[in-house]
Amino acid sequence: ADSQNLQRRSQDSKGSERTNLQQKSKIIKKSFFQHINNKKKIKETVGPLKREDGKEVTGNREKAELLNSFFASVFTQKETIAQPTKNITVKDRLEIKVK
Repeated sequence: ADSQNLQRRSQDSKGSERTNLQQKSKIIKKSFFQHINNKKKIKETVGPLKREDGKEVTGNREKAELLNSFFASVFTQKETIAQPTKNITVKDRLEIKVK
C-alpha cells in the first residue's frame, strides 16, 4: 500500500511539474513574441531636417520638398567629362566577299 501511495504521489508530482513547465513555456513564448513584434514595428516619422541656411524644417510638406530637391540634385547631375567619340567611315569597315 505504501509503494502504491508513493507511486501515485510521484506521478502526481510529475504531472504537476509538466503542467507548470507548459504554463511557463507559454508565458515565455508570449513575452518573446511580444518583444519581437515590438522590435518589428516600423517608425514612420522622419525627424526634423536642416536646410542649407541652417533653418530646421518640421512640417511634412516642407520635409518632402527638401528631400525631393536633395535627391533630384544627386541623381540628375550632368556629367562634366565629355565621352570620347569615334568617327567611323566607310573605309574603317571590313570588306566581306562571299565566293
